[in-house]
Amino acid sequence: MHKPHGILTAALALGITLLIACSNSASTEPAPATQTPIPRATQTLQSDTPPSLRPKNPARQSNLENPERFGVYNTNIRWLFKSGGQIRSRPRVSGDTVYVGSDGDLGTPGLYAISLDTGEERWVFPTENGVQSSPALADGVLYFGGRDKNFYAVDERTGEEVWRFETGGWVDTDPAVVGTTVIFGSRDDNIYALDIKTGGEVWRFPTGDQIVSSPAVAGDLVYIGSNDANLYALDIATGEEVWRFTTGRRVESSPLVVDGLVYFGSFDRFLYALDAATGEVAWQYDAEARVVSSPAVFEESVIFGSGDNQLYALDLKTGRTVWKFRTLGEIFSSPSVDDGTVYIGSNDGNFYAVDARSGLEEWRFKTPGPVGSSGAVHRGVVYFGDTERTLYALEVSAKAKAPLQDGSDTAMFGSGLGRSGFFETEPLGQFNGVRWAFETIGERATFRLSGLVPGFEYPTSRLQPNGGVRSSPALVGGALFFGSEDGHFYSVDAETGQENWSLAIERFKQQQGITPVDSSPAVAGGVVYFGSLGNHLYAVDVKSGQEKWRFRTDGGVFSSPLVADGVA
Repeated sequence: MHKPHGILTAALALGITLLIACSNSASTEPAPATQTPIPRATQTLQSDTPPSLRPKNPARQSNLENPERFGVYNTNIRWLFKSGGQIRSRPRVSGDTVYVGSDGDLGTPGLYAISLDTGEERWVFPTENGVQSSPALADGVLYFGGRDKNFYAVDERTGEEVWRFETGGWVDTDPAVVGTTVIFGSRDDNIYALDIKTGGEVWRFPTGDQIVSSPAVAGDLVYIGSNDANLYALDIATGEEVWRFTTGRRVESSPLVVDGLVYFGSFDRFLYALDAATGEVAWQYDAEARVVSSPAVFEESVIFGSGDNQLYALDLKTGRTVWKFRTLGEIFSSPSVDDGTVYIGSNDGNFYAVDARSGLEEWRFKTPGPVGSSGAVHRGVVYFGDTERTLYALEVSAKAKAPLQDGSDTAMFGSGLGRSGFFETEPLGQFNGVRWAFETIGERATFRLSGLVPGFEYPTSRLQPNGGVRSSPALVGGALFFGSEDGHFYSVDAETGQENWSLAIERFKQQQGITPVDSSPAVAGGVVYFGSLGNHLYAVDVKSGQEKWRFRTDGGVFSSPLVADGVA
């Protein structure tokens, strides 16, 4: 099986060549906050496969890991709403309206009010640079922060401003309303308490760095993290410090207080459980990567995501592992738990529903981009956003469907992880289980470094494999035809996922690396036609994979060819 493995060898000398074979896993350790740059590094790409036809290799069929843990694809969409930009905040549901903040990459940045029933916009409160803060609601007024350095109070029904308070930095935290006070943090390093009626300052507490963590209130104390690596416990009434706990790196995770313990994560890879009264450590758990996700509790477990791509459930009292659930991307969103199900987004582009007791997947929903927004569940519908400007209202009922159920249709797809394949589906497009997954070859990257100093450590990171499948497959005569960014064009048996043949695309002379095939193929008269980024259109025999001819263009061919009346 052609399956690249991550290897890294280096010698400290001038003119060193560093070969990295890219891992086909999506799991990578996040880079440190501060790195020393590698001096004058240049990159070229080299292929292990000569530009000729490779022989048939049926053994290269592969299945997804742990297929018994792969749930159904949920496509029970109630509605979609396109906002002005990326959605990273957790939606807030009240009455018949859902409120969510958005950036403004392609539209209006601000806070949106959207009908729960129809997904139609009711109003938008515009702010400069957008809103990542999730609003708090009290007595018909929404409280939230903006990336224009202001903190706002807005009428829930009309979207009209009640008051605003200017800070010295972006306000990305979710506020907490306690009595007549609203508490939040700012990237100007301060924690603020304001009067909810007037917006007047009650107190502020300075920390040593920006505040991204959101406050949690229990008893007479408010708990909040800072990028100065501390978790603070402050007196709600006065803002005076009661205690602080210092971690190894910054604290962006928002704390959760349950039964006298405060739970939170840190960039130092640990999830902590501290005594809420004293700040003493009850236990700590090494999650192998930074913990940005804020924890949630279900029964006797604390649940959170980590930068190691996994969702964890730990025993509340001991920190013992109850279960782990692996995704294909880092988890920065925070879990929501409802009716025994955990809902979590991942940077792999999926939104997952996971059984809170067993850690087994119930279903997943695929989006076009990373899911950093946390979900809000209301009356059988979960609301969440993604980085592609979309707010989703998704029925949670897919968890009642049995996985691997036969359907009457097939739906083919491309993947950025070096896989292609198809799902058996129901007539309305409900995805129901992977039949097979085919791995492309991937590529090896070569780095040439100069100016290295002997005895000095230079940070590096692993690369993603270059085997992504962007072309749409063509299915003809039981064979599936598609191109890959690894510089090959493939024919695969549609029933078994076994390779019929593959053609290595010759490199264009001005290119040092691979020649990706992003063009979707067309098939006519026993010939498959497709373009490459190496400035050629190809005609290849569908049975043998032998090249019939190629046509030189003046630029890379992204588009899909059309064949009619003998003309391509």
